[in-house]
Amino acid sequence: MQEGIKRISFAGAGNVAWHLANGLKASGFSISRIWSRDIANATLLAEACGALACSEISALREHTDLIIIATADKAIAGIAAAIGTFEGLVVHTAGSVPMDTLAEYFKNYGVLYPLQTFSKGIAVDLGSVPFFTEASSEDLLPELNRVALSLSAKVHIIDSRQRLMLHTAAVFASNYTNLM
Repeated sequence: MQEGIKRISFAGAGNVAWHLANGLKASGFSISRIWSRDIANATLLAEACGALACSEISALREHTDLIIIATADKAIAGIAAAIGTFEGLVVHTAGSVPMDTLAEYFKNYGVLYPLQTFSKGIAVDLGSVPFFTEASSEDLLPELNRVALSLSAKVHIIDSRQRLMLHTAAVFASNYTNLM
């Protein structure tokens, strides 16, 4: 893997991708490419953060060091397979999907999980959002954490089991409170 993450691409153009792409752009990273099943959504996000919208998911591999899969949990494995061979780092943002879901597709992989509900129209102070990271090797963790720390000082390393428990508790607490 190339030293130092500078260029980041996104698979997905929904709420999480919207906030992370704009936050990372504001932190000095170059947002290279955005792919979405709906090219119109990819184009909107790409225009907002100075990236190129792509209609082919394989284009995410070009001119990038990190690909962030910010999609529905059930789509992550299929998207990883569609990306194809990539020597950089690939992470997903899901709380309930094990990191090893990416192991079949990439050598360098991990998780960048923000513990926050995002909506496109509602501003979020990313500096107050806790981020949880996990990487396939100890060598990747400092670079992934550098990306996370550019968004928030609240960065914690946890494994997939711990992240699932945290995510489940957060969903229960949020949804139960909303229900009441």
